[in-house]
Amino acid sequence: MFSKNTIPATGGSFGLERIITVMDELDMFPANLKTSTEVLVTVFNPDSLPYSIEAASVLRAAGIKVDLYTEKAKLNKQFKFANEKQIPFVIVAGPDEAERREVALKQMESGDQETVKLSEIATRIKALLER
Repeated sequence: MFSKNTIPATGGSFGLERIITVMDELDMFPANLKTSTEVLVTVFNPDSLPYSIEAASVLRAAGIKVDLYTEKAKLNKQFKFANEKQIPFVIVAGPDEAERREVALKQMESGDQETVKLSEIATRIKALLER
């Protein structure tokens, strides 16, 4: 196709992405399989998405492994996702937090929640991860 020469070839595909999706749907992964994600940044509502992206960017710039919840879902579903994936910290960056340039940081294991300035969130999470 890209050459004037005829080159015999064969190919194949396993459909790895589809296999992983089906395995996940059938709950075939071991329960003790941990994610490398350290923080889940939630999306409070569509209007707060830019602030959630900003919070995730701040953490990523500090070398923290972050997942941004991109599906449209209520907060309780996002927290359930974090529990299922064993993500240790969840950040809520809603409109009130955005106005004050803060985030709500929840430690999933203990259930403790605190409000932290966005400019200080990476330092706070790193300190908690070192414990």
